[in-house]
Amino acid sequence: MATKKLVVQLVTVAILKLNALVLNVLVANLY
Repeated sequence: MATKKLVVQLVTVAILKLNALVLNVLVANLY
């Protein structure tokens, strides 16, 4: 159960970092 929670946290962090990276690229392309 604890392992599943850890995996969910890691996936969430990975998605957030990916979203931030995509936003940075979009902003860099705009300006």
